[in-house]
Amino acid sequence: MVFSGTFAYAESNKPEQKIAKVTINEYLMIKELKNKSDSELQKMVFSAKDIGKIRNFDYAEELYRRSKLDDSILKNLGYTDEQISMLRAFSGTEEEIIALAATLNISAKTDSYYYSEANNRTYYRARFDWNWSTAPAVMMEDIIGIAWSEGMYIDQSPNATYHRVKYVNNIYGNYYYENAAIEPIAPGGGAETKFDMCKMYGQDRQ
Repeated sequence: MVFSGTFAYAESNKPEQKIAKVTINEYLMIKELKNKSDSELQKMVFSAKDIGKIRNFDYAEELYRRSKLDDSILKNLGYTDEQISMLRAFSGTEEEIIALAATLNISAKTDSYYYSEANNRTYYRARFDWNWSTAPAVMMEDIIGIAWSEGMYIDQSPNATYHRVKYVNNIYGNYYYENAAIEPIAPGGGAETKFDMCKMYGQDRQ
C-alpha cells in the first residue's frame, strides 16, 4: 500500500520548513511489541484481541507460507527478484527474517502556507507520505495522528485535507484508490486518520 495526504491548519505565525523521515522494519517492531507487557500495549490502544495476535504471531511461519506462492503473486506483493530468490531458500534464521520483513517508510514535511484576508488567518499545510516495501505480514486497522498547539484548527474541506490510500490486488496486480477520513480528535488539538490495511492481501481484521 502507498498513500499520500495533507493536513491544512489555520494559524497566526509564519511556518518553519521541517522534514522528518522514519523507516520501520515490521519484524523488529513486532519483536519490540512482544517484549512489552499487556498493560503497556493497552496504553498504546491495542485491544485484547490485537494483543493476542501480537503474542501469537510467528513471522518466520508467514515467510515460509509466502515462499510457496507463485512469483507473479510475490511480485504483486512488492517483492523483488532477489527477495523472491531469498524466500525460495528461506531457512528461518533471524538474519533472513530481518532482510525479508516488510519495511514501512514514512515522511512528513511542512509544504506551504498562505494568508487569507477573508478570515484574517494564515493557512499552514503539512504533507505526509508512506509506503510499504512489501505487503506487511500483520494487517489490522492502522492509524496516523498529528497534534498541534492551541490556536490552530484543521481545515476539513476536501481540497485542503485528505488521505488517499492505494490498495493492490495480490493475485492480478490491479489496484484502486480509497480516501480515508481525517477527523479532529480534540478542538484545536489534533487529528487522526484510520484505514483498513487488510484489503491488499485478503486477510481479515477479526
